[in-house]
Amino acid sequence: MDQFWKTEKERKRVKKFKGGVKSDIDEMLKVNFVTISKPIIRKTRERTLEAKMANSQKQNVKLFVSNNWTLEYEIALGALHVDLLSAIECARTLQKDANVSLSDELIGEAIGRAKQILKDLTGEGKKRIAYEIFKPLNNGDVSKAVTAQCLAMILEWHKEESKERIEKDNYLKYICDAIYHVTEPKEEGGADV
Repeated sequence: MDQFWKTEKERKRVKKFKGGVKSDIDEMLKVNFVTISKPIIRKTRERTLEAKMANSQKQNVKLFVSNNWTLEYEIALGALHVDLLSAIECARTLQKDANVSLSDELIGEAIGRAKQILKDLTGEGKKRIAYEIFKPLNNGDVSKAVTAQCLAMILEWHKEESKERIEKDNYLKYICDAIYHVTEPKEEGGADV
């Protein structure tokens, strides 16, 4: 067994090719195979971001990028994590039962379930909790569109408090900056987001 193939089963899959292609594939994989590690991922992300930034500077465009992963994951890390989890629970209910409609009662029940889920995750690290919140969206278990509708309704319940939490949330700073960039600069004391 050569060093690339971990099992004989993997090696046999390539043996199905005819006409000596297997050895070409073996050599190509050996030359191009790189062990992916966190530093390689981080460096690749940095290079990609630098290239995008350089490209955007050639245009009349400014690039705003999340620091961690996706918008949904950033929300799960930040001040709106309970709201996002509540919205996911609300979306889960709406998707399971076509006879249920988006209502204050449904959201209230979803908030209760979300708080229980977070209580069960007590003691886990912040990133682990954020991933557990984000996982149903990442895996496609719930609709992002339905979740967004539920989240909008939840945030609308306490609009001024939500606005303040969003503006102060470092995980959402890039979104606020992008909005201010295309609208009006943020005024001292805060502007509408």
